[in-house]
Amino acid sequence: MHPKHDRSAEIANFYALLFEDDKASALAFLQVQGLIDAAALPRWQALCEAWQGAGIARAEACDYFRAALAARPEDGVLLPARRTLQIIANYRAAIARFGARFSQVEDLRGKVVLDFGAGVYSPLTASAVLYCNGFERAYAFEPFPIHPTFVQTAWLTLINGMIDQPAPYLFSGIAPDEFLARARSLLLPGLSEALQAFARRETVSLALGGVVLVSDMAALPRGGIDVHFSNSVLEHVDDIGLYFDRLAACAAPGGQGFHIVDFCDHRHYDDPRLHPMEKYYDGVCHEINGLLPAAMEAAIAESGWQLAKQTVQTVPAAYFEREARTMVSPYALAGMAELEQYVNYYQVTR
Repeated sequence: MHPKHDRSAEIANFYALLFEDDKASALAFLQVQGLIDAAALPRWQALCEAWQGAGIARAEACDYFRAALAARPEDGVLLPARRTLQIIANYRAAIARFGARFSQVEDLRGKVVLDFGAGVYSPLTASAVLYCNGFERAYAFEPFPIHPTFVQTAWLTLINGMIDQPAPYLFSGIAPDEFLARARSLLLPGLSEALQAFARRETVSLALGGVVLVSDMAALPRGGIDVHFSNSVLEHVDDIGLYFDRLAACAAPGGQGFHIVDFCDHRHYDDPRLHPMEKYYDGVCHEINGLLPAAMEAAIAESGWQLAKQTVQTVPAAYFEREARTMVSPYALAGMAELEQYVNYYQVTR
């Protein structure tokens, strides 16, 4: 949900693949970032040689590389879909952790789902998979401006992938024929123009069949959301209480949510040499709110939600034992049981 998730360095290097002489450095950067698999490198090199950029708009070329040209791995799933499937797997893991009933099609019938903080590049894809597995309707909420060409490419790649090879996306036991019918219903005309208008904020709601993208939570059905999910979103939200008040307003009676929260200092992902919790020592909250788990949980509870938690990953003790620096406030006052929490699953209920 943070606007800095533009990842301008990645985009610049995709541009370089087409328009600069030093394509090898650009390819190396994208490989380090995990966007290009080593096995696919020859194909990317061939594409770079074939595409000289003549007559190609920079933004269009970047989008094409970013979302459509990732080589197919052995499972036959393209890069945008692989990321979506990982998000769906995370949601299903959270459901299983708390023993909730949102995994089988009979549990999804007539229910409305919300993907909270869906992202600016592919905000519709997780919702599409959820809808095709049996939810009555799937909403995707993203408050920051979307990148419409990226969104369109990722959307069409996913939908066509679900139609071409549905097996990786089926998780609920829904009949394959119904799954395919739902997927085909999402291929609507006028998508490009609609996404451009949404990106210009001419509307706060964009309905694509059974999937609806919204940029304002006021556009969600009041009292109509049965279950909501988020994946590595809450650590980026500045006002947790405000958003959980809004989630409460749109939650159906007995509504619940599942949230995966990554408390790691996100700079560590770009530079593994940094401490996983570098923020504890320099006080810099880069693209995150920096909340400790207890503070986040208190804000959620104050909005009237009952909360259950499972810590699924902790920072190894060795990272703290070999650190000579002193922690800064407020982290210096917290106990190790609080500080070591890396990834938590939360279930919230009304």
